[in-house]
Amino acid sequence: MVNGPCTDIQQANPPIHVRLPDGSFITSTHTGMIPLPYVPSNACRAHIFPSIKSGSLLSIGQLCDAGCIATFDKTTVIVRYGPKIVTRGTRTAGGLWTVQIKVPNAKQESSPTHQPTHSVNHLSTLETQTASDRIAFLHAAAGYPVMSTWIQAIEKGFYATWPGLTVQAVRRHLPKSIITTMGHLDQQRKNKQSTKEKIVPDDMSPATPSTGTSRTQNVYAECLPITGKIFSDLPGRFVVPSSRGNNYLLVVYDYDSNAIEAQPIKSRSATDIVNGFKKIVDLLKSRGLSPQLHRLDNEASAALRSYLCDINVDYQLAPPHMHRRNAAERAIRTFKNHFVTILCGCDPKFPLHLWDRLVPQSILTLNLLRASRINPKLSAHAQLHGAFDFNRTPIGPLGTKVVAHEKPSVRESWAPHGAPAWYISPATEHYRCYKVYVIETGAERITDTLEWFPAHVPMPKTASIDAVLAAARELIDALRNPAPATPFAGIDDTKLAALHKLATIFQPPANDVPPTEAAPTEPIPAPPPRVEGGKSIPPMTYAEATMNPGQRRRQQQAKERNVPPIVEPLNTLPADPITTQMPEQPTRRSDRIQQRSETATVNAAIEHVQTIPALNAVLDPITGESLTYRQLIRGPDKAIWLQGCANEIGRLAQGLDNSDITGTETIHFIPHTALPEGRRATYVNIVVDIRPQKSEPHRVRMTVGGNLIDYPYEVSTPTADMTTAKLVMNSTISTPGATFHCFDISNFYLNTPMERYEYMRIPLWAIPECIMEQYKLADLAHNGSVLVEIRKGMYGLPQAGKIAYDRLVQHLNKFGYGPTRHTDGLWRHKTRPILFSLIVDDFGVKTVGREHAEHLLAAIKVQYKCTADWAGTLYSGITLKWDYKNRIVDLSMPGYIQAALHRFQHPKLAKPEHSPHAWMQPVYGTTIQLAPLEDNSPRLNAEGVTRVQQIIGTLLHYARAVDSTMLVALSSLAAEQTKSTVNTAKALTRLLNYAATHPDAILRFTASDMIYHISSDASYLSEPKAKSRVGGHHYLSNKSIDPMKPPHVQPPNNGAIHTTCNILKNVMASAAEAETAALFHNTQHGAMIRTILEEMGHPQPPTPVQTDNSTAVGLANGTIRQRKSKAMDMRFYWVQDRVKQGQFLVYWNKGSTNRGDYFTKHHPTSHHVKMRPTYLHVAANASTTGTARVCSSRSREIRDPVPAGDTWHALLGRRLARHVAKHHARQRYAKQHTS
Repeated sequence: MVNGPCTDIQQANPPIHVRLPDGSFITSTHTGMIPLPYVPSNACRAHIFPSIKSGSLLSIGQLCDAGCIATFDKTTVIVRYGPKIVTRGTRTAGGLWTVQIKVPNAKQESSPTHQPTHSVNHLSTLETQTASDRIAFLHAAAGYPVMSTWIQAIEKGFYATWPGLTVQAVRRHLPKSIITTMGHLDQQRKNKQSTKEKIVPDDMSPATPSTGTSRTQNVYAECLPITGKIFSDLPGRFVVPSSRGNNYLLVVYDYDSNAIEAQPIKSRSATDIVNGFKKIVDLLKSRGLSPQLHRLDNEASAALRSYLCDINVDYQLAPPHMHRRNAAERAIRTFKNHFVTILCGCDPKFPLHLWDRLVPQSILTLNLLRASRINPKLSAHAQLHGAFDFNRTPIGPLGTKVVAHEKPSVRESWAPHGAPAWYISPATEHYRCYKVYVIETGAERITDTLEWFPAHVPMPKTASIDAVLAAARELIDALRNPAPATPFAGIDDTKLAALHKLATIFQPPANDVPPTEAAPTEPIPAPPPRVEGGKSIPPMTYAEATMNPGQRRRQQQAKERNVPPIVEPLNTLPADPITTQMPEQPTRRSDRIQQRSETATVNAAIEHVQTIPALNAVLDPITGESLTYRQLIRGPDKAIWLQGCANEIGRLAQGLDNSDITGTETIHFIPHTALPEGRRATYVNIVVDIRPQKSEPHRVRMTVGGNLIDYPYEVSTPTADMTTAKLVMNSTISTPGATFHCFDISNFYLNTPMERYEYMRIPLWAIPECIMEQYKLADLAHNGSVLVEIRKGMYGLPQAGKIAYDRLVQHLNKFGYGPTRHTDGLWRHKTRPILFSLIVDDFGVKTVGREHAEHLLAAIKVQYKCTADWAGTLYSGITLKWDYKNRIVDLSMPGYIQAALHRFQHPKLAKPEHSPHAWMQPVYGTTIQLAPLEDNSPRLNAEGVTRVQQIIGTLLHYARAVDSTMLVALSSLAAEQTKSTVNTAKALTRLLNYAATHPDAILRFTASDMIYHISSDASYLSEPKAKSRVGGHHYLSNKSIDPMKPPHVQPPNNGAIHTTCNILKNVMASAAEAETAALFHNTQHGAMIRTILEEMGHPQPPTPVQTDNSTAVGLANGTIRQRKSKAMDMRFYWVQDRVKQGQFLVYWNKGSTNRGDYFTKHHPTSHHVKMRPTYLHVAANASTTGTARVCSSRSREIRDPVPAGDTWHALLGRRLARHVAKHHARQRYAKQHTS
């Protein structure tokens, strides 16, 4: 029973009927509101029965349906809504429970006619003057679900907090959506009408009034066991790679919660699948739903099975050829239908490479439509994450064009107030915020204010009265739930009752609002957002990616006939007015492919090569081994290294007394008891090196043991590769008036605050005495170490590079600098003629006018300590020698090879070595393949294998940067490194001898028209196990005569910006197939390089690609009819598509002129000597180590340098002429002596 009158009494429409114990019925005549504080208005709705005289009855069931919790003991009852007490009561002598409700002294008022409407800032107030617009907008935000499914979810109360969303409104105002049909249309099923007789339960009495909301006193109990069953499957590859490199979606279906979860992954490799599956399993475990049984297809990898065993989860495989037995198949279909519908509803210009960023909201809206099996009154989303509150986390249609507000504190005075962006998801960890992808910067951003520009649904209108009512509702919410508590006086009962009346007025009518969804557990906060710059991928829309080739070709042809101008959106204006403009960007962009790093593998085996060692390491002069910090503080230079460590700790902490070192507040010393529960402290890694060019030559750097850091968020950082840096250098030397400068930010990682602190232990033996005394560490010591809390970025942290990069992007954007859209590490200014490549904290700056470089330097110094090398002589370890007068730049790494030889204790050469690898002379006409025989020599031990890997890693960096003549030998050795033998060690010794003979290679770039050229070639069956090798020489030169027409004149040669040297993983069936594979690999890199050049301001004509195989040319150009060639791998026909798009021009030229041939096979020593000047700069007075000329009498004629511009056939012709002349001389000599 409840003591207290009803308010807001109205005529009951419709009335309800209640059956009494004697079998009679009573009918309600009016409805009213019981003034219960805190609870939603639908829980306060009461029905008045005039025939009940004894007192009012309070429905505990109705309160619990609204999210309340009622607690009964022997004498009292307390009803709570969240942490707030709604009411309390006592038990009477007769066994009834009586609760008291305080009645406010407020005058009865009728409901206002105005309802809250849409606010630009917060969609939670989305109740519009036009009901059809409101429902259409909410339908789009929900993912365009099928109307029947949506209505069922609304009736169950899963959308209770969505403003103005009722079953009646949906049925009345929601039109049939073509977008919904595009995603959910299935094949019509015939002859499927059920002929089964419908059975009516025996207890259905026709005399009983039938109401959908009637409540009975019958209680039924059923035990629902938690089965712990999950199902998983992997759909096919998505149509385009995402900007984060994801290509697949791992779908997992949880049986108990009925939830479908999806995790984007990069590949179908066992590692990626296990990592994606682990994230979903961790989510389920954190919600109390630990998997017990996993059902999956027969494609389960050994790694996944091992992981399931490690976490004590049984697994069952679906029967062969019966994938439908896996429930995940249906889950995949449901998710794909929902996700395809959302993609169809995106803006037509929405870039499809952002598809994986739409997945979180897609999963949210999908699980809101599904009821949990554990508690059918909850949605699957509520079962896992808690009730979804639209008022706190408003959402909108995914893929919608928006304008995100630029705060006055971050924009210039005359800059635009907003930045064009794409809406991608709600910011669940922020209050009423959105996550958008800013078009200008190519990065995610959190914003609380934006303007919507939907393409498929009308934008609801907003009146001023609606904004006032929305603000009043927010005020009520804040007063109801004050946080944190304040010492000020609270609200008295009268004011609270009046505000409750306002809340009642603002609520929709009770008969239109379903019960509020209750949360079973406290939701776990989502991870903080990580702003990430976009990677180089095709800027396709969903429609473009899914059209057939004919549609795409016709659309491209239409664009070529009439190309509309592209207006680039502005984000912010530069800091100062600029008159100088950069060259106009091209208005057309071809299809892009995902960028691949220049430091990619030579072949698959190189993936296991260890990181290149630091050649500035402190080495033992006797053994050549690297010395550690612990060894150094025991040696004669103990004081120097201890002081270096004290300086490092002072920089990381709060400074060092009696010095000019100020701290960066990166670390704080804390007691060992302050380590948060559930967190683990990692170890410190102390690195020492000698850098003579630095002000502090003996450098000690403390890094974090990153392998023990469990960081759950994004850590990848966009950075420039070697190809991008070389292209910037070519652009500098080829642009009149351009100069190159190098900037370096000091302590780049140490300046960035972290939202999530990490913890590390420093051993006491490593800490100098002055640090122990200054920071009083003796009191904090525990088990021989001191615990530190890492509050800013630090070297070794997995997330250090990402957060430092994000901070740099945010800072430089204020001055007009930003990364380009498709090239990692390439930055440009909006108006100034300046661009730069960024490798971690090294800036390689190309500018026309020093004042622009000074502007960049000043912008950096606003927040960072930065040094400038105005001569541009050292960039990322490469020494640059600029000759602006002759427009030449030389790249070298002096001292690198000598340091490597000293490190690996390579003996001094007895004689020079001019061939990096042994050569086996082919015997033409035999039926045996030309590949070397299988290596049966003894295997190396673990230490020997490690040494092989270290040498390969060291030389590979050098070869990729400067000396490409080592790549073929390195490729062969890398393929054998995991199973290295004695013969491998011998081959490696020969390569080191070659490096010692030619220790200071020089790569020269000369000025050109910046036209990109490729020489492609392949060698068939030249590697063990019938494998083939592909090679390519990529360079920039001048515009050439049409290469398709004779005479075939090659353009001038230039230093390589990229060299292809790979062993094909697959066995090729013919030489033509191998040559076509070479075209595929070279043009794949070429598409990336074309993108970089266009973003630098160097638009490209169709790139000429030379090959010496006429069949490959015919296949690429579509002039040869496929016969046996139709069995080739279809991916090689990618080249044909790119040729048709006008990106490449594949032509034939004789093999003697093909500059890519050198990288396809091993050659005799004489050929290496001849060809080395083709790819490297050899000075006229250059000499090899140990001798000034080749000592072999057979090779004396090659001591004269060969001009770098000579082609292969010219060199070969001169050599043959010399041999013929010598042969005739010998014959004449023999004839004279015989006579």
